[in-house]
Amino acid sequence: MVPGGRSPTVELDQLAAWGYRMAILPGVLLAAVVVACDQALAAVKPTEADLVDGTASGGPASFFRRAGAERWDRARDRYATLETHSPEPAQESGRP
Repeated sequence: MVPGGRSPTVELDQLAAWGYRMAILPGVLLAAVVVACDQALAAVKPTEADLVDGTASGGPASFFRRAGAERWDRARDRYATLETHSPEPAQESGRP
């Protein structure tokens, strides 16, 4: 389950009632770590505190944005045509 993800949020009790014995929660600890890091950095550099919202409620997209996903998406889109064409065969260099 990924809170803020594409699937609807379901309570763990409900999953158990449906027969699930395990639920994978990949973002639970990561969200807590990100918030703790934001708070620690805000304490060190209070002038940049406006960059820290103190929450992790944005779901997976907020984590991707923080890691610069928009920049990588633009790069992927820009070079996507290069990926669709097969590269020329490499020249044999004689090296192993």
